[in-house]
Amino acid sequence: MMVMVLSAWVYMAGAQLCFWLPLKRRPDFARRAALCFAADLALAALVMAGVNRCGLSVPGFVAASAGFMVWSAVATRLCTPMNTSGSVYCAVWVLLVAETAHELWLILVWAAQHRLHWTFLPGWQPVTLVLYYLLLRYTAARTMPQEGIYRIGPRQLVSGLLLSAIFVVQSVMLLFQRGEDVNAALVVSAVLTQLYCLTLLYMQTELFKKSAMKKEMDMLNLLYERQRRQYLVARKNVQLINKRCHDLKVQIADLRRLAPSAAEAQLREAEAAAAAYDTAADTGNEVLDVVLTEKTLLCQADGIRLHSVADGACVRFLEAGDLYTLFSNVLDVCIQQAKTVPEPERRMIDLAVVHRQGFAVISAAVPTQIAAPKEDYPLKVIHRIVENHNGVLTCECAGGFYTVKILFPG
Repeated sequence: MMVMVLSAWVYMAGAQLCFWLPLKRRPDFARRAALCFAADLALAALVMAGVNRCGLSVPGFVAASAGFMVWSAVATRLCTPMNTSGSVYCAVWVLLVAETAHELWLILVWAAQHRLHWTFLPGWQPVTLVLYYLLLRYTAARTMPQEGIYRIGPRQLVSGLLLSAIFVVQSVMLLFQRGEDVNAALVVSAVLTQLYCLTLLYMQTELFKKSAMKKEMDMLNLLYERQRRQYLVARKNVQLINKRCHDLKVQIADLRRLAPSAAEAQLREAEAAAAAYDTAADTGNEVLDVVLTEKTLLCQADGIRLHSVADGACVRFLEAGDLYTLFSNVLDVCIQQAKTVPEPERRMIDLAVVHRQGFAVISAAVPTQIAAPKEDYPLKVIHRIVENHNGVLTCECAGGFYTVKILFPG
């Protein structure tokens, strides 16, 4: 019985590990996984004890499969940061893969003994199991997650559970096919149905993933095009603000000349107000000037200081829409991060645009250790533009700063 318990445990734990490794993990993953594997061993011992006492039966097999899937979902939830639907979907895969591995081994042994008259040594079972799980680990298990998790909706989850139910029904049909009296046609049809279930489950995962990616891409395209059109509006607004500020300064100078006795305090206050909005940047690139002027005004409204050292000639290779969208989103990300800084005097953004060692380098830093979520649309838009121009994007927290760095080949 001990050999059967260990064999069942290896199938269970191996399948779980196969699908957990490509996922995001909780900080104490090793300890949590070890505890879950210990629970797997206890569950295997409990199932085998029930088989020894009551015999192998269809209700018992179905109950054991359901119990294993429920526990695998709980264990996945404990070891990874996935939600309930993602954990259940992962558990479906774990159950189907573990049962497939066991059935394929039994079929291989039966074919060797009763058809080819070979004798399999016990040591071959762990070898074939390891090879099978390694193949899955670096193929299906690696490609199905998105950014280390399963994004599973209700339709996909229900479909996965239905396929797992069909799979278990086929397993029940194979349950009593042993020895010399095996119905080969039944075995072949049942195994093929199970393989079709696995194939459909994988295809379903890829189709839903592609559908989600298409929706996200459509959203990015909408945002991207909207920001490209926004450049023309922003350009007119900045030009209007600069013209009005210039006119106001001229009027103040005329007042000071025509009425020297006028209240000096009020005139200085008016000059300060005009200077606050006279923020026109001069980088040598009109599009970059518009972005910096627009974002400087936005930063002033939020109590954020924007310091920039920018050589606009470095980024002239970017089309106007791309250039506006890129810097607008980079600064939007930094502004959001600056707002999280509790001390008002530390709310600042340092932007540098320079040409260095054959690269156009863009660096924006905020004094905070809170990283922007990778799922934010501004970061995805930035990544898309950088990727389209063969650049490299890195976002990191180090030395008390959150930094967005972009490198374009010179």
